[in-house]
Amino acid sequence: MKQYGLILMYVLSSWHLTAQERLTAVILPEIGDSLGYAVDTLATAFVVGPAGEDLVWDFSNLKRTGRRSEVTRDPATGAGSSFFPTANLMMRTGIQERYMRKSSRGIEDLGTFTQSAGGPLGGFSGPNVYPKPVFTTRVPADFGNVLDASLESSIALSADFIPDSIRNSLPIKFDSFRIRTKQIIHKDFDAWGKMKLPAKEWNVLREWRTVTTSNSVDIKTFLGWQDVTLLAAGIFGPLLSSGTTNSYFFWSNSSKGFIANVSVDSAGNTRQIAYKPDAIQVGTEVVDAGSFAIFPTIFQDHLVIQSPLNKTTIHLYDIHGKLIYTSKIQNEAQPIELQNMATMAAGLYVIQLVDSDNGIQFTQEIKKL
Repeated sequence: MKQYGLILMYVLSSWHLTAQERLTAVILPEIGDSLGYAVDTLATAFVVGPAGEDLVWDFSNLKRTGRRSEVTRDPATGAGSSFFPTANLMMRTGIQERYMRKSSRGIEDLGTFTQSAGGPLGGFSGPNVYPKPVFTTRVPADFGNVLDASLESSIALSADFIPDSIRNSLPIKFDSFRIRTKQIIHKDFDAWGKMKLPAKEWNVLREWRTVTTSNSVDIKTFLGWQDVTLLAAGIFGPLLSSGTTNSYFFWSNSSKGFIANVSVDSAGNTRQIAYKPDAIQVGTEVVDAGSFAIFPTIFQDHLVIQSPLNKTTIHLYDIHGKLIYTSKIQNEAQPIELQNMATMAAGLYVIQLVDSDNGIQFTQEIKKL
């Protein structure tokens, strides 16, 4: 009898372990992926709770108050691509491009490129090439895993970058200066269980993430580089902001991107929640991208769409991720024509074709003249 009891305990223990969510390379982005998230900025009453196993997070009553998106692009299309020759992925957020290298082991960050923002400090732009690639996402990832990463970069600029009126008022003369940035990232996969969202219930692995950022300024004089951060604070203002951000990420091996991201303050109070608004999973069916067609990609008043899917939902987003058009169609092996688009504002858009039954999607960037 004792022997049977030990066997039963072993079986139950094995089942318990297999119930845990394990993250693999399935969650990693690819060129062309466009991930849309709903954002609830009023979800302050939701509690994330302590670390643990086999937990349940009921976020089924979240309400959309905003939207955000992540679009993964070909690094060759970026303004800073020449500084990151080994990059195979790029994401653009506002005026900043993030360059990455994806492999079977995860995502390595290579650095960022900032485009000119205009204004009094409009010349503040250029590459932040990290001294060495840093893994910021590793797979596989399991409950109990910890990842620590440190990102350090600097931008050196001529003293001419600073207006004469400001530079001449400084007590120290210098030829050039540099801005140094350091980020310390800590990720702790501290819980697993089920997450209930408005559209679907997901098996998830929770990641507790803290990111501490510090900035400093050096000037180059005849004595070499000198730290003048305190003196420069009044000149550069927000560019030198430092601090720590805290958030919880919930991941599922059934989907690319996160399932939910809960931002919290230093006391652990929820600030906002970004979450997956649909039930689309990673598809197991492979559809040849050549079977899709969206043309012309530079258009004026109409678009023609060819899809191999039996039924397709069309989403059209502006470059900021705002959904401006959606339509469900039944594909009868005939091209679908979208007309009367002449009133749309000129600019870049992202069109996404989705088969929600199979989790298959195709994304194309288009331009309205």
